[in-house]
Order: sequence, then structure tokens, then C-alpha cells
Amino acid sequence: MNRVELFNNLVVMAAVDGEISDEEAAYLAQRAVNWGISESEATQAIKNAMGNQRDFSVPPTKEGRVEVLREIIKMMAIDGKLEPVEKELCASAAVAMDISQAELKDVIASMT
Repeated sequence: MNRVELFNNLVVMAAVDGEISDEEAAYLAQRAVNWGISESEATQAIKNAMGNQRDFSVPPTKEGRVEVLREIIKMMAIDGKLEPVEKELCASAAVAMDISQAELKDVIASMT
């Protein structure tokens, strides 16, 4: 999975509740800079997600899937509000990426 796809996944998580908070926007901006995402790529990802074009990419490797899971968990927590729709997307993403509930709990535990 390339960084643009990973960035798109983060934008999907940020926008799933219908808005992107200031904290989420700042985190996305930081990730865009760190990952070399262009302004046009970032803008397009945000337009797509806010316009309900929420394509979520699943990495081909287990390592990549765990990386995506870690990033979306960070995105969920960044604004201090865990919306039910965010939890549902995280759980759905874990299932889509073939990550068990036990593995999900381990990932969460490793981040605290």
C-alpha cells in the first residue's frame, strides 16, 4: 500500500462522522507533509470522503494491515471523541483486513 492510499484511509476515518475536526485536520496535514502527499492529492482525498466517496484500501500484507489499523485508531482518538460510527468503521476495517478481535485488542493495548 502506498502512502496516498494510506492517507485516503485516514481521511475516510476522519470524515466518517460527517465532519473533520480541527485536530483531525492538523493530524492529516502533518501526515501529508511527512508522507509527501501533495496538496492536490490531499484536497482530492478530502473532497472524496466528504462527498461520500469513501473507498477504503486494504493492504496486501499483514504488516501493512496492522499499520493501517494503528493509523486509523490514532485518527479516531485525535479529537478526543469516539463516535459510534468511527468505532463501527474501525471494527469493519479490522474484519475486512482479516484482523481478529484478539489482534485488534493487542494493537490497541500496544498503543496505550
